[in-house]
Amino acid sequence: MAADERAASSRTPAFLPTTANDLQLSFNKAHFSRPDFDLERFLSLTRRRVTLDQLYADLKVYLKVVQNSMIELINDDYADFVNLSSNLVSLKDSIDKIGSDINTNFNELCSSTVAVQRTAHFVEEKFQELTETHREQSKIRGRISLVVALKSLSETLAKKPAEMNRRWLDTLTYSVVSLELWYQRNDDIDARLVEAHDHCINRIETYLGQFIVDDLKNDANYLPGMLSILLLVGRTDGSMKTIGKLSIGPLMVVKDGESLDKLLENSLKVVIDLQAKWTAILEKNNNASEKVFSFLDTCLLTCLSEFLDKNFGAVLVPSDNRLFHRCFCLVIEFIRRFRKFPTTVPLLKRIRDKFNLIVYFKLETQHFISTLNSQAVVDQFTYSLDAGDRFTAPSKTIFIAIKNSFSDEVYLPSLMDKFWDFTLKIVCKYGDWVDKMLRHFSEAKATDVLSDSETWKCVTVLAGDVTKFEEDIFSYCTTVIYTRVNDLHLSTTTLGQCITLFCNQLSTKREELDKILIRMILEHLNKLLDGVLEIPRQYRWTKKPAPTECSPYISGAFDFLDQFQQFAYKAHWNEAASKAVVNGVVDNCMTNLCTKAEQVLESVEQTGSSLQRFKRKAKVTSTGEEMPQSSSASNLESDEGKIRAQLRLDIDFFCKKASECDLSNNIEMFDKLISRLS
Repeated sequence: MAADERAASSRTPAFLPTTANDLQLSFNKAHFSRPDFDLERFLSLTRRRVTLDQLYADLKVYLKVVQNSMIELINDDYADFVNLSSNLVSLKDSIDKIGSDINTNFNELCSSTVAVQRTAHFVEEKFQELTETHREQSKIRGRISLVVALKSLSETLAKKPAEMNRRWLDTLTYSVVSLELWYQRNDDIDARLVEAHDHCINRIETYLGQFIVDDLKNDANYLPGMLSILLLVGRTDGSMKTIGKLSIGPLMVVKDGESLDKLLENSLKVVIDLQAKWTAILEKNNNASEKVFSFLDTCLLTCLSEFLDKNFGAVLVPSDNRLFHRCFCLVIEFIRRFRKFPTTVPLLKRIRDKFNLIVYFKLETQHFISTLNSQAVVDQFTYSLDAGDRFTAPSKTIFIAIKNSFSDEVYLPSLMDKFWDFTLKIVCKYGDWVDKMLRHFSEAKATDVLSDSETWKCVTVLAGDVTKFEEDIFSYCTTVIYTRVNDLHLSTTTLGQCITLFCNQLSTKREELDKILIRMILEHLNKLLDGVLEIPRQYRWTKKPAPTECSPYISGAFDFLDQFQQFAYKAHWNEAASKAVVNGVVDNCMTNLCTKAEQVLESVEQTGSSLQRFKRKAKVTSTGEEMPQSSSASNLESDEGKIRAQLRLDIDFFCKKASECDLSNNIEMFDKLISRLS
């Protein structure tokens, strides 16, 4: 390769420069490296200075120089590559040698640690054996200690004194603690040891239960220590039964002939007195603690619960509501006064829950629901104006039910929610019943009969009953029921919202009843006022004397209104309400009466015109002599005057009554008619 390079160098003309920078050319070499090089532009610029031959010669020279430069670069790169290859070969040899040395050293290391590994495995096996031996030794020591503790406890129990003393109690405490300690530490305990342990614990429970009973009769100095032992072994139930049987039960004596509420009162008093007595003894000797009080209170409540189950089965599921109420109130007051601990609260709740409040509530309320359902029938609508504030049977039943529910003899705070739901239920039934009556009366006539009473009277009574019901229910809820809710420290907002909503609904129903009543009376009066159309028939050709007073039809109409007002007063309507109905009816009757009176007057005037023409023809005969007036013509003229007079009397009477109703501004419609009658 080097020889070839020297040969190529020898062939390079001596006149050529060695680098392109040494050339003196007729063109600028920089044109070839420009990105926008253009051949035609290059030739155009170069031909301005040299000919094509000169340009060709320069380009050949430049090409030779470039080729020589490339050959030199290639030769340099090849030499570098050869050097690099030889270096890589040397490096590979070094790496292979190092790898061989490492493998040799690692193998030597592995062979040298085999003995160490064997020794380590041997040591580990021995250590595990030693650990297992220590574990077995610990189990054996634990079982030995358990047996020793059982023996010590058995000996202590065998030396039980006739009366509790501090020395024996301390020994027993130490023995029990030791036994429980080793009993908990041992896992696999022999069945015989378990049996022996349970036997000792049962003896402890029996002995300490009796000692606690005796200690409570004295100064209770040893009670905290004995209770600690019982709590440690988890055996307080037997002691509680012993205390209840020997200390509490004998004081709850059932006497022959004694009422159950009196028996319960005495029993609760026994519990309260014992609690106060034991508390005083413990506080006097500085033995008072929550643990001791909680234990004694649990004994008292457990005994009381069993006493209730045994003697008050007929009360807990009520058959006599008044007895149930008295007993439950006694228990609630007892629970309120009794001392509370986390362990006694569930017992107090259990005692309270023994009373079946659901059955009591149903017994107090269900018969009212049944009665109300039978009364809330349209065909069974009846009323009585002599029975006090309540006119209808449903309203009487509802108020009796509500007052009964919240009376002192029936109401229980625990049933406040149910009594309130019951109140809402029955007042809603009243609203539904009024709606049914509204639908029935909406198409009825005033003179229709419902349960031996005219319909307009039924509507009047129902309207008065609704108003009175609204007033009374609002008053009762905002006084009695509000007080009951407030006593329970509950929000009265919902109560107020319910009362307001229901009273608004009743007010709307009262307005609908007033509209129905006005329609009924108006239809009835319009039918009576149709009598104005019968006036001509009463006086034509009847020789009836001239009228001196109003017609019976119009006086009868106002008599009916007077009858309504008197009846409304009996139904506890206020004067403004009844007067508003009368005014509305009279105001609506005016137009009807005026229209019908105009029809009668027009008929009379037409008849009068015909008679006048007949008279004029009758005055002149065919000979020109005046004929005498016939008696029939005279009667006709008199009948017309009677009719006008009767109309005038009737309208004057109506206007007078309208003025009494403060409707004088509305009688102007009769002025034109009266002027025609004059």
